[in-house]
Amino acid sequence: MRRLASVFALLLLVTCKDTSGQRGIDGGAFTIPDAGFIDAGFYDSGLNDAGPYQCPVTCSGGQVCGCILGDCGCHTPKAFNEPCDVQHPETCESPFQCVRARSEGFDIDICSDGRLGIACSKTADICTTQLGCVCYTDASSTTDCRCRDAHDPNNELCDRFVPETCPNGVCVRAIGSGGGAFFFCSDGAEGRACEPGDGSCQTSLGCTCPIVFGQARCTCGEPAEAGEACDPNVAGACVAPLMCLPQQTPGRGITTVCGSGQGRDGGSGAPGSCDPNDPNSCPPGTACIMTAQGFQCVMR
Repeated sequence: MRRLASVFALLLLVTCKDTSGQRGIDGGAFTIPDAGFIDAGFYDSGLNDAGPYQCPVTCSGGQVCGCILGDCGCHTPKAFNEPCDVQHPETCESPFQCVRARSEGFDIDICSDGRLGIACSKTADICTTQLGCVCYTDASSTTDCRCRDAHDPNNELCDRFVPETCPNGVCVRAIGSGGGAFFFCSDGAEGRACEPGDGSCQTSLGCTCPIVFGQARCTCGEPAEAGEACDPNVAGACVAPLMCLPQQTPGRGITTVCGSGQGRDGGSGAPGSCDPNDPNSCPPGTACIMTAQGFQCVMR
């Protein structure tokens, strides 16, 4: 059960390449370093970004109008690293700019000059540091962005838009135990998370996706032994003469493991059931695909 245990351990574990040639994304709202996750949830005092707040009276005594942390009215301009109102830039003292940033999973408006360590975002990157705005998303799917000069080599997390954060591998999108995405630097070794076609794996089978309790869990794979998780759609997924077969766990779904075929729970006797290791088990125009009922012949 060596590799099966590895797959379970990597339930928390696409090439994360920046094909645009740019580190920043300007979509008008903060963008998590995952093209599929966009957080447009910037609000102005609960008004859903209805426009700059207008004070009912003219501010005096050096104060300026704005909404800061939900407090709308006249405020003294804020200093470095203090909250501000991005729709009222004057809520920051000169020379600081009021910018949107992502700090420990939260969207904030903050007075910044782009110096080292200050919170930042890809949409308003004013960082003066060598790497610019670097965003790390951890296994809890919490994204934190900071202006950085260098990447900590002991930190396995990476930013797919900043190649320097993954100098010896590929920045890979993985799935945490809670179901959220995070990004880490993969060396492509056996058991490391991957996505089909990402080119990150250095193993003989490349990126394989065993079914574990009804869910595909993609890792860099080698041929599996008896009882170990396997990918039914990859030739040679099991050490010969073993076959990659579905195994039903009551209440938890199907897991595909290498076995001899005895005691197989692949929907035997059900209409359309098939053997993924036998190319002739399905009629022309169909393919043997894993379904909730086991391996079934499905139209291509």
